[in-house]
Amino acid sequence: MNETCMCWGFDHGDGWYNIIDSMCSAMTYTYQTSIEVDALRAIAWNLEPTKWGDGEVKYYLDVQGPQVIADQVKEKFGTLRFYFHLEFEPRFCELAYGENPLPAAKECAERYSSYIDGIVHYAECLTERTCEETGKEGEMHVSGNRNGWYRTLNREHAKTLNRNYVPVADIPPEKDEEPSL
Repeated sequence: MNETCMCWGFDHGDGWYNIIDSMCSAMTYTYQTSIEVDALRAIAWNLEPTKWGDGEVKYYLDVQGPQVIADQVKEKFGTLRFYFHLEFEPRFCELAYGENPLPAAKECAERYSSYIDGIVHYAECLTERTCEETGKEGEMHVSGNRNGWYRTLNREHAKTLNRNYVPVADIPPEKDEEPSL
């Protein structure tokens, strides 16, 4: 367990399966682009030249979307947490992070990272309103009092569990607390 927590598997209920499946699909079928490279790299990598109408020759490296590697997938404080890292193709890594990086390659890597972050964030937001156990519409519940275990559950399903889950929205505010809007 030196590099990943996936030895524990997916640590959440089955109700989020469709959300995670859709998230993984969106991450898998991402866009691809290309980066202009100098002639020395192009020759070393056997890249075909692109000739423009004015006779100018340029070289481009096709950039595939990165491989998303899940490091840990779990429920925490009632919602999904999806921790990951990206692995790019080695030639692109050299362009973005190597000894003589190209600013355009680094910017491209950051755009891919932001794109994947957005997909993950959207999935995590969906789990705030999806029952972790049933996949039905859900809301945040807590066992016992506000200091208990938080989970996103369907109201009816929560009643069947032995931990006395109560919807957070139904708990009256404490004396020192401002009511939420």
